Amino acid sequence: MPVDLQVTMLFVDQGMGNLVELVDTASKEIVFRALVDFGSAKTSVCTETVTWLAKKISTNKKAKLDLLVISHKDNDHWSLLPKLAEELGEMDHTLEITLAKHGNKPKEYNKYKSLSEGTKKKRTILEYMSQYQTLDAYPEKASSYVGSPPSAPIVKSNGVAFKVVTVNVPAGGSAKDIIANTASLVLAIEGNKSTVMLPGDATAETCKELNRILENAKGKLLAKPAFLGVPHHGALRTLASNYITSDPNLDVGKKFADTLLPKCIGASAGFSTHRHPSKTVLDLFTTSLSTSTDHPYVQYDNAEAKWVDPKTKNMVYTTYLNIGPKVKKKKQTAGSNRANWRFRIDPDGDLFVLEIPLTGPVPTAAQEIRLTWHGEPVQPPAHSIEPPMRNGRPILMARPQTPVEPSTTRSDEA
Repeated sequence: MPVDLQVTMLFVDQGMGNLVELVDTASKEIVFRALVDFGSAKTSVCTETVTWLAKKISTNKKAKLDLLVISHKDNDHWSLLPKLAEELGEMDHTLEITLAKHGNKPKEYNKYKSLSEGTKKKRTILEYMSQYQTLDAYPEKASSYVGSPPSAPIVKSNGVAFKVVTVNVPAGGSAKDIIANTASLVLAIEGNKSTVMLPGDATAETCKELNRILENAKGKLLAKPAFLGVPHHGALRTLASNYITSDPNLDVGKKFADTLLPKCIGASAGFSTHRHPSKTVLDLFTTSLSTSTDHPYVQYDNAEAKWVDPKTKNMVYTTYLNIGPKVKKKKQTAGSNRANWRFRIDPDGDLFVLEIPLTGPVPTAAQEIRLTWHGEPVQPPAHSIEPPMRNGRPILMARPQTPVEPSTTRSDEA
């Protein structure tokens, strides 16, 4: 059965969340659904996203996830899961999870009173989610690409394989946050002649292991992914081998970018003291990116020590579309437009991108931007509605269709 592979990068402010769906190209029915992280450091500004996701995954009084992945222990990767369960409960819908995986060892997860659900016993998110499904841990440096033998894929569905690139990479004597982030489960989703990579909060030490795997996995469908979630939201400090921002050593991160060569990248943005994503980090990946129509994104310019919101034709996307007037003064999000971004790979391996506002009408497929990379970018004649061809293959890098108006959803910080 031919399927489209769809990855929706969810707006979660300072956090991470990706909805992955396999869609039957004929019936348009969703035949498989996975949630890879769903958390935020600012849950109060994510209410619309939680509601949007609850409605998106619900049918016939049930909300089914065929796979749940929590990349690692930090709460900005899972804190919205209880909110999602509560939202579904208010809709009188039941959450069902078929399979669940996570990075970090279970004992490394912190316990929270907010997960006690009326009891006096604090629980970890793994203990909380066990009411839906037990989350399985991995051994150190488990991988579906290297090893004797490599780990089996997490799951396969309709010709698409969900694989662990690496997980639980040790970080030596680093700081606690570096240790937790380095152990992130790096997920590759293989199918449709291309790959999606979601690396969680991978650090320089994780990327060093990824570089080793990329060198030893030649010939396998891993490099040149159609979409890459930027490691650790595009954080500069953790991608630097010396873990400092004043004079960062980015040799390992640059090698990762130059070896992987993603066609499109996305970063979950948040105007916090962490300053993600960093312009310096995003710039590492620009050499391989495909081009599109002009679209807005945000980044922190470390050299100028300020947030900026340029427009670009490069295939780089963030969940905030502009910085808003109050970000500069009080680091508040008021006036900052936000959106989910959907990246769809069809059975031919072509990529389609769609901005999805958090409220209002759902855009149609006709509003997608189509990307292909079968040759050099060529702009079609103004009167043409079909891309130019070479040897029977389209060579257009970007074909704009009906433009999507930027989201105008606004929400003040609580």
